[in-house]
Amino acid sequence: MSSETVVIARPQSFELPNIGAPPPIPVPSTHADGLHQMHLLTVGGLYAAPDLVEKTLLDRQNSGSTPYVLDVGTGSGVWAREIAQKFPGAQVVGIDLVSVPLTAGTPSNCTFEVRDVTSEENLRTLEQKFDIVHIRALDNAVHDYKRVIDNVSEVLRPGGVLLLASVGMYAYDEGKKLLSSSTSDDGRAPSALGCLFNALREMFSKQGRATDTLWAWPNWLNGDAKYEQFGMLDGYNPLDGERPEKAIGALTKENTLGILSISETMLIQAGWEPDMVKEWVEGSRREIEAQEPHVYKLFRYAWAVRTTL
Repeated sequence: MSSETVVIARPQSFELPNIGAPPPIPVPSTHADGLHQMHLLTVGGLYAAPDLVEKTLLDRQNSGSTPYVLDVGTGSGVWAREIAQKFPGAQVVGIDLVSVPLTAGTPSNCTFEVRDVTSEENLRTLEQKFDIVHIRALDNAVHDYKRVIDNVSEVLRPGGVLLLASVGMYAYDEGKKLLSSSTSDDGRAPSALGCLFNALREMFSKQGRATDTLWAWPNWLNGDAKYEQFGMLDGYNPLDGERPEKAIGALTKENTLGILSISETMLIQAGWEPDMVKEWVEGSRREIEAQEPHVYKLFRYAWAVRTTL
């Protein structure tokens, strides 16, 4: 895995229409579990900036107070459960628009609630201020991601840490150059995977999903007086289980192949021409299997500290 704290150019932008909540994406549980494992391998644990996160929680605990952690868009609840196990002295709350089943492995210091993070009033009824707020893979589930960041600042304790994580719907070659959806300047044919991802981003945008938020994080957090100590980590993970990054490569490849299966149905239902979509999907599978060029996906992480304002 290749990681670095650089900001790369935003490849493309789409206008977000002002419509209601976007429809849910049919994501199998195995896809979500695999994505969780990819994040663990990319940053070497449950979160980026481990020194900052752990100092914040331990300082709170050493002061005689209980640390509180909020997991926004908790999904299956796997991240919330695992951080509750890692910090048994903390209280962890996972929130989502749908209820999360309490499994036998749920720690006693982990609870789940049904809440709408896009509603500031809904969040204000939470009983606690939080030392850590974690938001992962929420991009395609909300219309206004910036509003989510603004809302959670109201429940984040001064000195608390905001953690963001997302996987870009883009594909790159070994030189971290975007696989294009059009013929390149040097005459290279369009990438099928580049075409497919481009169509997915356009579809999500038309549905009101916040598709390109990870490019805006630096401006949002650096320009917001409520946050300071902004940091960011980029990981480019290969879609190849035979390379040195074998474990992460195999998971990223499996995850992306799963996206192909889901995307074909979604794009056709959304009005894309079926033969074209099938050509993109089959071409993407060939590109991933042949690894010519070697394909990478971007995993981006960001963090910031709540000010005392």
